[in-house]
Amino acid sequence: MDLTTLQSHELREAVRTNRVSFPSQAPAWEKQSRGDIQWRLAVLYFVRGWSLFDIAHRYGLSRERAGQIVRAWRILSVKHGYIQEIPIGEITANAPAYPSAMPIALPDLLPADHAMNAAQGLYTA
Repeated sequence: MDLTTLQSHELREAVRTNRVSFPSQAPAWEKQSRGDIQWRLAVLYFVRGWSLFDIAHRYGLSRERAGQIVRAWRILSVKHGYIQEIPIGEITANAPAYPSAMPIALPDLLPADHAMNAAQGLYTA
């Protein structure tokens, strides 16, 4: 997949389906227009799935301007390697985001622990 040719909506779908990585701390491109909020718009659009209309409304921008800001952020982030393709072998179909807790069998140490703690004066029987 050539990330440089993806449109913003295509990249958003790839991020949301775990086909590309998204930086945990989205970079702020300070020398770009609206660098102070650019990363926020990118997170809302690519990760949270907000529409450009909703983002524009929240930040008092036109839909077109919000799209320009998101597009500029996307281009720079791909160029500098912040967004990368996840190799197919690393994606597990239907894998839970967090593995379920497995019960752990612990050896029965209570009698020895109790005796040791009692000898140290930690327990009063």
